[in-house]
Amino acid sequence: MADVNPGHPDLLALLAAGASDAEFEHAARESGQRGKGFAYAMGMLKRQRLDAAALPLHRGPMPSTLSPRERAKAERIFAMTGGLMGTAPTAKKEFIDAEPNRRPALG
Repeated sequence: MADVNPGHPDLLALLAAGASDAEFEHAARESGQRGKGFAYAMGMLKRQRLDAAALPLHRGPMPSTLSPRERAKAERIFAMTGGLMGTAPTAKKEFIDAEPNRRPALG
């Protein structure tokens, strides 16, 4: 990028927040493809990080949604395949469930 400003406040804030080289490279590439410059790339990366930070994430085991019939079928498949077709349906896993970023309605 020809118009890089090493003292740009967003650049300094993103560096302090730990933005990675890959994030900066992606922002620069996207900005260039859209015919935009450095300030646009910084704004885009800043927005992506703010959106990611606003996602409500769930940690811990998720409750099973299998019906008794589905659970019995999954257990039979697991037993027949020796685990080749996934994990035992009773095994607890940790998932991260991200809801879509919800913005407040305007107006």
